[in-house]
Amino acid sequence: MGWDEEIAMATDIRLKEGLPEVTAALVNTYVDCGKLSHLGHKPLPSRAAVVDILADLYELLYPGFGRRQNLHLGNIEYFAGELIDGLHDKLTHQIAAALRHELCQEAPHVDFEALGQQKAISLLQKLPDIRSVLEQDVEAAYAGDPAAKSYTEIIFCYPGLEAITPRPASTSTPARRSAPASSSTTAPAWSSARRARSAPTSSCTRA
Repeated sequence: MGWDEEIAMATDIRLKEGLPEVTAALVNTYVDCGKLSHLGHKPLPSRAAVVDILADLYELLYPGFGRRQNLHLGNIEYFAGELIDGLHDKLTHQIAAALRHELCQEAPHVDFEALGQQKAISLLQKLPDIRSVLEQDVEAAYAGDPAAKSYTEIIFCYPGLEAITPRPASTSTPARRSAPASSSTTAPAWSSARRARSAPTSSCTRA
């Protein structure tokens, strides 16, 4: 007797005859428990789309640390441009959906797609400044932990940095240790400890 035959024998097709009743009972709750349903309305923002947006933002903020490897100065502009173009569309659509849900009663005639596009462009324009701030946070975390071997370790492993960085939970790397507060103000307090140890030799660290 094969495996397929065992599965077939274990399934009683007669039990499926009650599934329409299960469906009808569930559908009735869509009326009785209406607070748990979003039916007959404009679409809400998509959880899956937002997770995808976060993954793309992580790729732009930390190129080479995410899904796409083998990036270099010869191909990074194309890679970043393609992601930014896609993010423009994804952000516009998801922001518009959120605004439409929140403001449809107050401002039913507003062009939410146009408003969503403006906000999407505004966010994308801030990415260079966000990277500058994150650079300071990485440097502060590195300066604040004498045990840290490289900036790469900080980006991969420190929960403090991860907490302030767009990153979907499914791609999160478990932290190996608790991190000091990710703030550029922590660097001076730990600078003597950093100077007291030998300079790191990892190729992942900067001079």
